[in-house]
Amino acid sequence: MVYWFFWFGQQIFQKHKDKHFGVIGFILAGYLGNLLPYVFVHRVSFLYHYFPSLIFLFIALGFFLWQYFRKYPYLIAVVLALIVASFIFLAPLSYGLPWSEPVFNERVWLPTWL
Repeated sequence: MVYWFFWFGQQIFQKHKDKHFGVIGFILAGYLGNLLPYVFVHRVSFLYHYFPSLIFLFIALGFFLWQYFRKYPYLIAVVLALIVASFIFLAPLSYGLPWSEPVFNERVWLPTWL
């Protein structure tokens, strides 16, 4: 299925010469091509099912920051610092590391996360 999205994206890119349309189309096709197979699965999904789509989401974030905020490099640095800090804060929750109950409760922000 992913190959079909890349072939479809290539056909679109050949018709439209705008380079930003091609980049956005490639990122979107990659993201949806990796996400859509798991949308219709009616069993429990795990975090690793989303990892291939997450790579395209990171690429999209980088493209967005480069495209719209390249005049403000300090803003890009702040956004990237927030991303790293949130990863450090929430990664142990994602990986299931042993914690005390108060530390665990700090990181569970929504009741549906339990």
